[in-house]
Amino acid sequence: MNRILQSLLSKKIVGLLLFALLVTVNAAEQPRKKILDLAWGSPTVEFLAANLEQMEKEAPVDGLMIRWIGEMDAGNGKKKSINLTHCMNSKVRMKREYFEKQIKLYKSLKFKRFTDNFLHTVVMPADQDWFNDQDWANICANYALAASIAKECGMQGIIFDPEEYAGKFWQYGTFDRPLKEGIAIARKRGQEWGRAIFGAYPNMKLFVLFWIAGNQDNMAIHFINGVYDVMPATVRVYEGHETFGYLAHSFRNYDEIHADNDRNFLKYLDPVHHQKHRNQTVAAPAFYLDSILNVNKKWHKMFRVKIENPLHFLKRNLLYALDTSSEYAWFYSEKGCFWNGTKYAYWEKQFPGIVDVIRRAKNPLEEKITNNTNMLSPENLKVQWKYQQTPKAKGVATMKDGIFTITGCRENGNHTILLPVKPNRTYLVRVEVQLGKGKNIGYPYLYAYLNHANKGWTDIPRSQKRYLSPESGDGWKTLELIIHSSDKTAYLAIELGALKQGVGETVTFRNPQCKEL
Repeated sequence: MNRILQSLLSKKIVGLLLFALLVTVNAAEQPRKKILDLAWGSPTVEFLAANLEQMEKEAPVDGLMIRWIGEMDAGNGKKKSINLTHCMNSKVRMKREYFEKQIKLYKSLKFKRFTDNFLHTVVMPADQDWFNDQDWANICANYALAASIAKECGMQGIIFDPEEYAGKFWQYGTFDRPLKEGIAIARKRGQEWGRAIFGAYPNMKLFVLFWIAGNQDNMAIHFINGVYDVMPATVRVYEGHETFGYLAHSFRNYDEIHADNDRNFLKYLDPVHHQKHRNQTVAAPAFYLDSILNVNKKWHKMFRVKIENPLHFLKRNLLYALDTSSEYAWFYSEKGCFWNGTKYAYWEKQFPGIVDVIRRAKNPLEEKITNNTNMLSPENLKVQWKYQQTPKAKGVATMKDGIFTITGCRENGNHTILLPVKPNRTYLVRVEVQLGKGKNIGYPYLYAYLNHANKGWTDIPRSQKRYLSPESGDGWKTLELIIHSSDKTAYLAIELGALKQGVGETVTFRNPQCKEL
């Protein structure tokens, strides 16, 4: 056993760790990570109602952004369509009556898979004046309407896209006033906007394609400070980190996305909001499918890495993104769609297998491992298991015919194997474990950590450990984990261990498995 690990498992540390780390882990208990589809092919309420069953069957996602297109009186007894998404920043105040039909229709839908839908909003048409109170009264009323519709319809919240599609809006040069006044009015408008949407939907999810990311050097950052001024503790903000997510290609990039959100972005906020940001703002990594799949060749080249198999690349990065995300990752695309019936090409037809790849990446613990794919099966194993324990452990271990036991290990002992693996890959590790009959006070565990060639235990934050509770009950239980190798990884160390057993207490492991995902 590594000396660092031995020191960590000293008597004082063990007592503190047991309460924090003691878990019985299986696939059903893992937090469910979700994928949102925010593509150009996003549906209207009417399309969704007409095609819901087929869409849920075809699409490997958990939520959509919904476009609300209603009707308003055009005069002379005629009606004209009105797209709420593109009217948010209009000087004209939208009315609920324009969208009554869509509200009623959406509320009648019975969702099975699309559990996390959002109402789509964009800063359009961007012809308002920062210093005009009436303009901003209308803008805030429009966003309040969108938030209230989302709440009434049981949606998670609103998508806020701050990109300037219709003209410059966030830039300092859009007003003829002293900069100090511009900064002050932006914060004031952020407060008004926040009160409007949070008043309409106090426990909403505010999903922003780029929040502080991309908004550090313009009026938006002062607007954001204003939003935090009034944001209640019941709201959660999702930082989409759009451009950086589109170009992410390694586990390190996803670490950087979270480092930006958790630490680097704080410098742009008023210090009074640092804790609020930490508590209520989380990263939600982005994927630009057109780029990954080389449909958009310009963006594809921007990865600056060779992508021989786009679907393999997509799966690997989804595994990274979903593992590091607290809840969401999201897809953007302009050229494809996950369901039939739109003007956009059907992704599964263009790239057969893409749906299966996404579904498997979402649920890696459900992956089946056969003898052929099991790196720990006797047929594939070219290295040996070894038993090791701390000096005062006094445990007795056996290892025969794929059955591993540890008995009476007073401190820490484990069966360990050092398995050669590839860098920048993801591995599923699984083992079945059973406690002996009688009183059990020890803690069996499955542990995996990374080794660099000739340098020993490393990449400590990526290590994964799963404990089995002594109260887990009779019969065989499954411990499993996902671990990502780094760019310098040479070996994966796997331990089947026991901690703090009583005299005569036995734990048995069988069927250890490891598979590259």
